[in-house]
Formats: sequence, structure tokens, C-alpha cells
Amino acid sequence: MLETIWFDQLFVGASAISADGAIDSVDSAKASLNKRMLTRSAHRFVLADSSKFGTTATYKVAPLSTARVIIRTFEGAA
Repeated sequence: MLETIWFDQLFVGASAISADGAIDSVDSAKASLNKRMLTRSAHRFVLADSSKFGTTATYKVAPLSTARVIIRTFEGAA
């Protein structure tokens, strides 16, 4: 079904952003889906709070450089 869908803007949450610069996920199905959606989008945004950086999860999604913009929130920010 994804072959017929194009995303102008895609917002993807990350379970982890590893030190080697990869977006990681804890779920294989979500990792696969996110990886495919990233290839079918014009503007890619990764959403991650500060606790996700420097951590790893089981499944690699894509290099962080795949994203056009990284939206980083900080824990406890008002």
C-alpha cells in the first residue's frame, strides 16, 4: 500500500538516536514501516526528546541524516 502513498511532510518519532547517528526503534514492524515511509516523503522530521540521544534500540530505521529537520524537546521543558 505504501507504494501508492506520497507524504509531503512526514513526522517520525524515534525510540533512540544512537551515537553512530542512526534512528532506532524497539519494534521491528514500526522500524520497517518508518524506513519505507522515509523513502516516500519530501520533508522528513524526526521527533525525539533529549533522553533519546546517545541511546540505542534493537532495530535500525535509517541514518539520522535522512531527516531534513530534527525536532528535539527537553525533558521538563514548559
